[in-house]
Amino acid sequence: MKQTKRLKRSLGALLVLLTMFVPQGLRAQTIITAGNCATYGLTEDYVGYYAINSVDDLYKWAAIINKAFNDAGGDWNHKKAVLKGKYSAVLCKDIVVNKDLLQRNADGTPTVDGEFLSGRVTLNNTKARRWDEITLFCGTLDGNGHSISGLYGHEEKVNAGSSFMGDLINGTIKNLTIKDSYFRFNNSKVLNEAKDGYDVSIGHIGGFAQGVFNSDVINTTFEGVVLTYRGCAGGLCAVGESSNFVKCVAKGYVKGGAYNLKQGKYDTFGAGAIAGDLSTSKITACINEAKGFGY
Repeated sequence: MKQTKRLKRSLGALLVLLTMFVPQGLRAQTIITAGNCATYGLTEDYVGYYAINSVDDLYKWAAIINKAFNDAGGDWNHKKAVLKGKYSAVLCKDIVVNKDLLQRNADGTPTVDGEFLSGRVTLNNTKARRWDEITLFCGTLDGNGHSISGLYGHEEKVNAGSSFMGDLINGTIKNLTIKDSYFRFNNSKVLNEAKDGYDVSIGHIGGFAQGVFNSDVINTTFEGVVLTYRGCAGGLCAVGESSNFVKCVAKGYVKGGAYNLKQGKYDTFGAGAIAGDLSTSKITACINEAKGFGY
């Protein structure tokens, strides 16, 4: 036991030293060590995690991960290997990015004006701070029972999406609520090559991630709006493969679907409360309170 504690203290000191070589503008506020964990109400189990204690911490943490992804070079598999098991983080308080982002109906549900193609979601804050998704995450994000609210993501590039994360691969998200948030993909003018008569991945979108692969999503809640034009949509993720979703809740409004080019219309699959498209994944004790789904 004493050796384990000494090892954790040494690891914490090493991680603090390593952050000295990260540019000042990209440093998260704190990395948890054996010496400071009690200050944040945490145990030594979180030694080595980034502490997210403010909006700036959240954005800096995301910037560090995206910089590592871009600097890694190589193909996708190489980037996964570089990021594997790194940049884990824990929330130390509730984080509010944009306060009261969504306008609400009398029953508290987000206001959605008509169908997506002709309507709009009304925001209280038309100058909301934008969230640029984390491209690839392969570590653990522990919400520690806290929430992130007011995330706003909007993407119009072909073969792109807008979510809290792009892909979660060999990772874990747990004990986290994302609420009062809005993720949207919209480009009605895009033309994409057909595969079996369908558009190819024009704009996948999900509340937590576009794709969840070989990962665990546990005790999480998404409450907000997810809208996409010609792509998979889900309250938690657009696409999930070989993953576990346990005690998750989806609330709000989800709209999306696969577009059948041959028939010139949307099909009903490709959108769902938890995920738009699931393959070899397991859903346990999850609750759907969302509205919308396929076109």
